[in-house]
Amino acid sequence: MSMLRSLQSGISGLKGFQTELDVVGNNIANVNTTGFKKSRISFADAMNDTLSHAQKSQNGEQVGLGTNVGAIDTLHTNGVVNRTSNPLDVAINGSGYFILSSPDHPSTDPNLFTRDGSFHLNNNGFLVNANGLFVQGRLRDSITGEVVPPFGSTVLLDNIKLPKQADLLGDNSGKKLIVSSVSISDDGIVRYRLTGDDEDHEAGPIALARFPNPQGLEKMGNNIYQDNAASGDDLYDLNTEKKIIAGALEASNVDLTDEMTELINAQRAYQSNARVITSADQILQELVQLKR
Repeated sequence: MSMLRSLQSGISGLKGFQTELDVVGNNIANVNTTGFKKSRISFADAMNDTLSHAQKSQNGEQVGLGTNVGAIDTLHTNGVVNRTSNPLDVAINGSGYFILSSPDHPSTDPNLFTRDGSFHLNNNGFLVNANGLFVQGRLRDSITGEVVPPFGSTVLLDNIKLPKQADLLGDNSGKKLIVSSVSISDDGIVRYRLTGDDEDHEAGPIALARFPNPQGLEKMGNNIYQDNAASGDDLYDLNTEKKIIAGALEASNVDLTDEMTELINAQRAYQSNARVITSADQILQELVQLKR
């Protein structure tokens, strides 16, 4: 029975540290991924086998049965912000997430979230991410141009869109107007200028969301998260002043030195557990030899 326990412990160790190698390997692979958040694995001991129960004058005797993966958490600490030459690159200063909407079914598909602010304008003038998802902003009144205030806890969102050339009237000379430049301020407002015009026009403020438990967010790939019961419902950040850094992107929060250290530790632990299995197997072979 004791041999079976040692084999079970060794096997559980192999499985656990193989998972750790997977986690660390993924972190290392994404060391240069924009806005990536590293994962961390933690272990818990498996249920113990009780040989004897504790009594008033004697402690109990228990033998452990190995280890289990206790949790794999995503650490949403901020990465380093690096300046770029693209005015549509944006980073978040502190907590929060950009809100994205599906271009196919915007009214039915749930919003998605990201820390990757590498945005651009598509051929229809919408501000989108690398996968073509619409960047969401606060809804503006079509007449006054003012941001529509929230209704209770409900914040109205809308796609951020610049006018296409066909939507713009010509100037007094009949010359067609086009968008000549685009910028984003540190309060997240997307502004543009037209040819021959020094006036800034507002396309809308970028909206940010936050969550009661960011670690509960589900990774969907392509630097995108989806909320769920663990993360809690998204709460819109109504005050984005000084939270947007334009012309910059947030780097991965992976520290390569830390990950290489974890990789070595996991490798050694894996080898040690393999040695436990080998030793248990050799002893079992010796027991079989006694029968001859």
